[in-house]
This record gives sequence, C-alpha cells and structure tokens, in this order.
Amino acid sequence: MILLLKTGAGAKGKELLEKKLRSFGIVFRTEKLRGREAVVLECYPSDFSRDSLSGSTCVEKMIDPSEEYFLASLERKPRWRRFGLGAGRTWKIGELLIAAGPCAVEGEKSLEETAQAVKAAGGRILRGGSFKPRTSPYSFQGLGEEGLKIHRKAADRHGLLMLTEVLDRLDLKKVYDIADMMQVGSRNMQNFPLLRELGKLEKPVLLKRGFGSTREELLLAAEYILKGGNEKVILCERGVRGFNPAGKHILDLASIALLKEMTWLPIIADPSHAAGESRFVPMLAKAAVIAGAEGLLMEVHPAPKSALSDGPQAMTVGEFRKLARELKDIVRLSSRKDGAGK
Repeated sequence: MILLLKTGAGAKGKELLEKKLRSFGIVFRTEKLRGREAVVLECYPSDFSRDSLSGSTCVEKMIDPSEEYFLASLERKPRWRRFGLGAGRTWKIGELLIAAGPCAVEGEKSLEETAQAVKAAGGRILRGGSFKPRTSPYSFQGLGEEGLKIHRKAADRHGLLMLTEVLDRLDLKKVYDIADMMQVGSRNMQNFPLLRELGKLEKPVLLKRGFGSTREELLLAAEYILKGGNEKVILCERGVRGFNPAGKHILDLASIALLKEMTWLPIIADPSHAAGESRFVPMLAKAAVIAGAEGLLMEVHPAPKSALSDGPQAMTVGEFRKLARELKDIVRLSSRKDGAGK
C-alpha cells in the first residue's frame, strides 16, 4: 500500500503516522511519488486495513496498486489528448507524429539535407544520436557535445524539435540543456538509475522497449520515470529478437494494440530498427500505423551506404519523402488525422 501525503503535511503529523505504522509492525519507507511525498508500505500484517489508519490527518490518499505499473495504467488516468513536446509545442494525439533523421549525427552537411527532407515531409522532430551505444567498442561512437551543437542548429534552422539519446547520468545535463526531447534506447530501458534521474526532469522522454523485454517490463520502466513526477513519457515499440534470420528484429504489432488497452501513455513505433534493411521499412511503418501507432521514429540518411552507423536500415531522402506521402493515405483510410498540432 502507498500512502500519498498531503501537500505541506506537517512534521508532527508525519511523526504520528510513522509511530502508528511501527506499532503495527509495518516496514515502510518514504519516497517521492509524482513529485509528492509518499510512504510506501513494504510489508504489513494480513489483518491490516485502511481503517487502521483512520484519523491520520496527513494522509491524502491510500493507494492499493493491483498492478505494479499502476501509475502507467490506463485505470489511473485517461489517455493524453494533447502532449507537450517541448519548446512550447504540443502534439494532438490522433495526429501522426513523425520523427526522422540519421542514426548518428555525422556532420553539418548530411544533417542539413536530412532536416530539409524531414520538414518538407511534414515531420516535426529531427532525430539523431551524438552519444551512441555500439556493440563493438571500435565502431563510431558519435560526435559527443559537438554533435549536439550541430543537431541543435539544424533543428532550429528548419523549425524542428530536437530528439537525441542519453546514455548515462554523466551525459544527462549536457543533453538536457540542449535537446527538446530525450531518448532512452533499447539497451538502457532497464538502466534504473538513469530512469530515476529522468523522472526528476520536465522534458519529454521517449522510452524504447528493450529487444528482449515484455510489455509489462516496458511499463515498469516507464513507472520509474512517472514515479519521479515526469509524466511526459512516450513509449516506443522498436522490435524484439526472434529466430527468423530474414529480419533484424520482429516488430511486435500486437503489442502496439495491446499497450493502448493497458496504458494512457502515447505509443509510437520504430520500423527502422525492426527491419534492419531499408526496403522493409515502408511496409512495417504502414502496418504499425494501422495497428494503432500514434507516431513513427525512422532513420533517414542522404547517403546510407556511407553512413557511419546503421546505414543498411536508413532510407534515402527520396524513399522517405515517398513513404511520407503514402502514410497520409494510410492515416486517411484509418480514419485518423495527420498534420501539426497547436
């Protein structure tokens, strides 16, 4: 059970509450929950009930979570209608949100060409990594702080929002100070110290599902961020590992539909990481939208064959423009809207 304390609960009231809990032999701890002080009961006698705490004036609400991810549960809150993307801009849920760009920021020229295409296609977010998690320590690891500056300038020139990945707490301030949105990659989905820190911040967080994680584990990862008070979380289905060598990952379309029945958080899809090859990206992107994805995160590069990171799965600028036109028809047929929010 979780006891949410009243705003400005006095020290005397909390002291009396803690004394009462100890008299019942209850183990508890005090934490922050959505920016508010709360007492979490770790274990308590089977005969303990809500009535046992009657008269505790500093308790505003007693929460008995039937699910571990109760903050993220659809039972706790209706789904977003408008979502704050940062820089004073909002996204009307139901409009297809497109975030696109290279896997890694490589330089001003290539990012400029990509940013032009993203803007022209109706995209709202320029994605790109400056701190890259790579399987091999010898692969390109990103441009670091220089990449952040290049990314920021390109996004501003074209009126786009900036989305970039944060790898660890050491880089968090650098990324937070310059980006509009922060991405937590698949490998970091269960980096709990990082998630806790993101929960203390105000900017939106795009949380990717781990490639070996369940839907419930994704929601529990989101719970770490929500618990700290940051409710601006977007979930991203990016594919899970399977046994079919024909594709890099399996885009879990069923989870897109099921998550919308489980949580109030918006859900987007990353068809590029699931496909592994750019020729499969358009069909997976369309399928994700039909399955209910509220946005798409895609990799685009002006010259994928020379890309320093994940070139095979990146679409060319021309391929991306064609897909963006086709997605408008898919959105129209699925009785949804596309366009910019206000």
